[in-house]
Amino acid sequence: MAAGCGFKIVDTSRLNKFQIIEMKNEGDNKINFLIKNKIYNLLDLKDSNDRLKINLSTEKNKSLKEKNNKNQITKYTISIKSVIEFNFIDQNLKKTFVILKEGSYDVDKNHNTTLKNLKNLENNLSEKISSEIIFNLIKIINEL
Repeated sequence: MAAGCGFKIVDTSRLNKFQIIEMKNEGDNKINFLIKNKIYNLLDLKDSNDRLKINLSTEKNKSLKEKNNKNQITKYTISIKSVIEFNFIDQNLKKTFVILKEGSYDVDKNHNTTLKNLKNLENNLSEKISSEIIFNLIKIINEL
């Protein structure tokens, strides 16, 4: 008799059964907007059977990473902490988890380039957080 390894195939088709009826945001508006759009693109189905509420709370912190020998700042670190709560209304189930992502960007002599570097980093971190949220959602749905 062979024992199973416990591996389960991730079934993304079950996502189609859920409709977001409410999504509350708290914290950094820009990061929340980027994350929210990615989730809505995947889940906002009007003919879905099961209802889902999502609470999203993000906190963005900017800190100094490096200085050069002239004591000028050359790099900043951005860390984004997201607390996500899924409330599956029809299953009477709540799940909460925390995602923490971090990255750094260069300070340029040109301020516009520095802002572009910051924007690119925020977009990349938001994309990573969104992907992890969706992955966790799929895991939870497959356990239902």
